[in-house]
Amino acid sequence: MTLHALDIPEDLAELATWLERHLVSLELAELVAELAALHPVPLEPAPSVRELLGPRLDTVLKGGLTTVPPEVLKRLLVQPTLLLELQELVLAQGGDYWDRVKPLSADMENRVERGRQRLELLFKAPESKEAQGAFTVARTPSISWYRQPWFASLATAATILLAVVVYQRYRNSTGASVTASQTAWGWNRRDATRQDLSANAYLSLLADAAGDWFNERPQHPLALARRISEFRQGCTVLILSEHKPLSDADRRWLSVRCRLWASKLDKHLAVLEAGRDPLQVRTEVDQTIRELVRAIQTHTLEATSGSRLNLLKMALLR
Repeated sequence: MTLHALDIPEDLAELATWLERHLVSLELAELVAELAALHPVPLEPAPSVRELLGPRLDTVLKGGLTTVPPEVLKRLLVQPTLLLELQELVLAQGGDYWDRVKPLSADMENRVERGRQRLELLFKAPESKEAQGAFTVARTPSISWYRQPWFASLATAATILLAVVVYQRYRNSTGASVTASQTAWGWNRRDATRQDLSANAYLSLLADAAGDWFNERPQHPLALARRISEFRQGCTVLILSEHKPLSDADRRWLSVRCRLWASKLDKHLAVLEAGRDPLQVRTEVDQTIRELVRAIQTHTLEATSGSRLNLLKMALLR
């Protein structure tokens, strides 16, 4: 197994190029995992990559990292999850410059290219001779391999595979056994995001479902990590749900809050993995859950009051 962190250049002039090659590589997840293990998780909220780079972001997307100051590049190494955010932006919005960046592993690039060619042959194969003569397939403009949608899927798969391998090694070394939850809870419950309710009933249901967190009180670090991860998965469910009962304003409010709550849960999980006392972490998560439940309940009351006020105004105008 290659440890990428050992190859960090001592010369800061070479650091930008080294990071660029990782950003167009499937191996970025491995580097991020190594750097996260080396650096303690900051207690204060970390900036997003857009906040860190600011007006330099457009320049980076067009021309790479060579104009980024060394202290900012070092920040990317100390807070490595920012590299994953930057990779996503490069894949989606990067200019022609990134087409010319050479990935870390030529062998990996060759294997991915062979797989892409096989997929092309599979998708272009006609169902019958009649179909082959009936219509032709229009050729699409060539796009760099690492900016294709399937590459993002491979990168995601590589990250998941890395997490599974790390977990299995930890489980084998400690003898710990974790039983998967048999019943969905919180926002993972099917009825937690029912789309046939009124807005107030929908928000109230979300608040009640969040309270499921307190139904179990794990003390072992691994059990607590599983519990936090399951609630965090519920945040993803909310972020990606349609929320048909809600107005556009309420959907925007909920989306912003969900991302904030997800970020807090990620930090709780990170400090737990860094060795903080599990009971202390659980107390901190309890506070986060209480705050988010209170936020939903408060917003529900404000929305209700606003609706009643509008009805009153309409009645007075008649």
